[in-house]
Amino acid sequence: MQNTTIPNLIVVGAGKAGTTSLHNYLDAHPQVFGAGDKELMYFSRFMDKGVDWYKSNFKVRDGVKIYFESTPQYSFRDEFPHVPQNIYDLNPDMKIIYIVREPIKRIVSHFNHWSRTQAHTFKDIEKSLAHEQHRKFFVDRTRYYYQLQAYLALFPTRQIKVVFMEDLIGKHAETMNDIFQFLGVDEIGDQIPPERHNVGAAYATDVKRWSVKDISEERIAEIQKTLSKDVQNLFYYCNKPADFWGEEYV
Repeated sequence: MQNTTIPNLIVVGAGKAGTTSLHNYLDAHPQVFGAGDKELMYFSRFMDKGVDWYKSNFKVRDGVKIYFESTPQYSFRDEFPHVPQNIYDLNPDMKIIYIVREPIKRIVSHFNHWSRTQAHTFKDIEKSLAHEQHRKFFVDRTRYYYQLQAYLALFPTRQIKVVFMEDLIGKHAETMNDIFQFLGVDEIGDQIPPERHNVGAAYATDVKRWSVKDISEERIAEIQKTLSKDVQNLFYYCNKPADFWGEEYV
């Protein structure tokens, strides 16, 4: 019987911010192994399956130093507040990666996903962003620093890495090498193809693909103002320029 192990890295989100692409880039490294089922949701929904089930997704392989999975639910702080503690209890040395992107673009991508999978509920992006309950899903999940704080309360900063989707696209090899350095594996970012994954290209002809242009300027400005403090806290923590996502968040 092949030996199994617990992971030593988890990508905790954010949803619709490039987690699938990042998962595939990491898994392409010969010293890194990603769970075949990307989103195991063990710490949020399936701990009743037991740690042996969880470990069965991480079979020990020669030459591999990093075993990981990627579950965006792990950064739904309000919905699954116990997740960071569950992760810490299993492995206090766990490394955490959190990938983020410009908030309005993440919200639009999130809405496009749900307008396909839950079309009876999410029919119009402007109306959903004005709907108190719907906003919790789209806007509150985009409070990146708020989500991150739950991990900072338990794990030392040396075990936490924030990645910006814009850097992953615009400076792919450099950003991947920065991640590989964080993980302690060979820095071969220039050997990792930068193809994007899960970009929502396969739309049915009768399904509208929403864009930023479908949100009123007033609504965008209101959301940017709502998130600005959280964004600035994130930028301060990550040593990013205050206007990295535009002056609207300053």
